[in-house]
Amino acid sequence: VVPWFVAATLGLATATFFWWVGSDVEKALLAATSVLIITCPCAFGLATPMSIAVASGLGARQGILVKNGEVLETLSSIDHMVFDKTGTLTQGDSGYLKANTYHHSALALALAIEQESNHPLAVRISHYCQNKTKVSAGEQAYKITATNVVDGCGIEAIISEDKYRIGKGSWCNEIFAVQTSLDDEQIHLVSHSQLLASFDLGEQLRPDANEAVAALAARNINSQILSGDNACKVSKIADLLNIQEHHARLMPTDKLRLLRKAQTAGECVLVVGDGLNDNPMLAAA
Repeated sequence: VVPWFVAATLGLATATFFWWVGSDVEKALLAATSVLIITCPCAFGLATPMSIAVASGLGARQGILVKNGEVLETLSSIDHMVFDKTGTLTQGDSGYLKANTYHHSALALALAIEQESNHPLAVRISHYCQNKTKVSAGEQAYKITATNVVDGCGIEAIISEDKYRIGKGSWCNEIFAVQTSLDDEQIHLVSHSQLLASFDLGEQLRPDANEAVAALAARNINSQILSGDNACKVSKIADLLNIQEHHARLMPTDKLRLLRKAQTAGECVLVVGDGLNDNPMLAAA
């Protein structure tokens, strides 16, 4: 049926053009086009899907995966931008890293535990420990019997029936029996009775971060940082990027709550993040 329908449509359009061309060429073109539009309304129905398909293809070439075509239609309405900090505005694999160890096996233990996570900071610590201990990739000096990745806090592991935690100081304090309060300025490795190591990690901005934030501001899109890191580091990055609104020491549920608040206020929010800590917020944006 389709080939005959197309042939008939083209025939009618051609006949219409020649019928009117004697009096006015412009009117003849208009009439012929009108016949095509009236007989082929599917052209309008295909326009949007085709545009989305082309845009998705172009995005794929740039490393952008579009899971839902509707988001491309929504992009023009964005007026609020939410950024994670670590690994998003900053380069998760660069910057200084200094380790203070208080046990001869601290780096080997940290390597074994951090290999269980793909968080940018965990990857950095893992690479650092691997270089210092000369342990091959994938090799472990300690056998882990159980792990638990706690979003926004760190990793808990069981090794030889002993519990270890590596992550935020406030979280490590929960199992740390010694009456010493660990801060969140560093990443700490602890057992029940001992502080094994502390890692001080610096960060570098991504080369195009300033340009991206400035381009958003030029389009009257407000930028905001929601991070689980400590306030000092978040404030430093926000100042470098001239981002006025920023929040630190957030759990995944806190990020989701602030996102919902912006959406309830009528803002159309775009979220950029990586890591497990951002999954609830990314899914809700």
